[in-house]
Amino acid sequence: MKLKRTIALILCVFMIAVCVPFYASANENNPTITVSSATNFAGATVDIAISVANNPGILGATLKITFGSLTLVGASNGDAFDALTMTKPGAFASPCNFVWDGQELEAEDIKDGAILNLQFKIPDDAKEGDEYPISVSYTSGDIIDGNLVPVSVNIANGKVSVISFIPGDLNNDGFINTTDVILLRRHIAGGYNQTIIEAAADVNNDGIINTTDVILIRRYIAGGYGVELMPAAHYTDVHRIVKLVDVVPTDDDEYMAKYQVYNPYTGAVEALYGSTTASKAVSVKTKAYGDLVTLTPSGTVDEKAASVPFKDMRKYWILSYNTDNNTLEICPYGDLTSVYYVNADKASIVRLGSDTKWIEDVITWGKMSVLDKAGLASGGDEIKCYNKAYTEDDGQTYSTKYAKYVKATILIDWEDETDFTVKDENGFNGDAVFAVVWVMDGEEKELDV
Repeated sequence: MKLKRTIALILCVFMIAVCVPFYASANENNPTITVSSATNFAGATVDIAISVANNPGILGATLKITFGSLTLVGASNGDAFDALTMTKPGAFASPCNFVWDGQELEAEDIKDGAILNLQFKIPDDAKEGDEYPISVSYTSGDIIDGNLVPVSVNIANGKVSVISFIPGDLNNDGFINTTDVILLRRHIAGGYNQTIIEAAADVNNDGIINTTDVILIRRYIAGGYGVELMPAAHYTDVHRIVKLVDVVPTDDDEYMAKYQVYNPYTGAVEALYGSTTASKAVSVKTKAYGDLVTLTPSGTVDEKAASVPFKDMRKYWILSYNTDNNTLEICPYGDLTSVYYVNADKASIVRLGSDTKWIEDVITWGKMSVLDKAGLASGGDEIKCYNKAYTEDDGQTYSTKYAKYVKATILIDWEDETDFTVKDENGFNGDAVFAVVWVMDGEEKELDV
């Protein structure tokens, strides 16, 4: 009896040893169902494809599609499941089920590709930057192969993102043509006093507007190159700081504001027009110097939206900067006891001259890590902010101005707008949107260079 038990135990161990590698290998090659993503305007209709890869020969499936506040307006069977009969839900409400079944499959019926083509309408009140997730789920046993054996699949969900422009349409006239190419060339060359939608210009979303974008738009217009123009996430931010404003006549014998604004995301000064007109110059309601304003989808200064005097925004001391995780340790200006930790990973940082030249003298723009190397450097318990352009050559040393802590005006997306001490799961009190760092007026100090 003991011998039989021993043999049985050995056989079980052997079978487990053989089966485990096979099971792991099967998991690595599981079929994958992928939901595509799309971008478009509020109120527009987008096409979403749900596709399968590594199809093992699925004979039946029930998939639950969840799409939140999007409106599902159409659905059709995809080529990968054209040998199966699809049953649509009786009502296109989220979530809803799509069902496929078949009698048998031939070898030529087992295909990868789209299994379901959907059309969604974006809500009319959606705002730029809004995202609507689209997900697929199933219950074990809902997907079976030709032998009626349950199939396990990997899921990659998608989303619909809302934009206020068409990638490549720099003047927002609804067309992508040679006018946009010329506008882009002039924007790169500079000096033409024109306005473009920068988010529509960076069509490969690499954060840089250059001749690569010109070539891509030209190829898109010509056709046959397989070019897809992408919306630029880097230029969707809409805040600007008013530097100079003037009132000018229009071609329709009216008047409007013409602004020079400072872009805290790019470090550039831009020429923009206001969004409203008036019959008299004195009737034009303009934003004031130093106001933090927002832009309309067409790229004009939104004069109907509320603005914040930028100089009056709350300032912070930057106590430290962690280069490993792009964390700013800050406290309110004049209050060293209230310390917050802010994620600066996606923030644009601008270094300016001083409070007396708070907007005219832009020194450096970039990400926090770049500015840290450029002159915002830790030194013991101090953070020194200096630049040779603000120093005097005195033989072997440079004389400059410095402060123990660096003062900054920071636009922060707080985790809790009513209680700044609340932290997210990563330990941040909020995310820095952009920060303007000031080179402080302080005592002079000799610095060896």
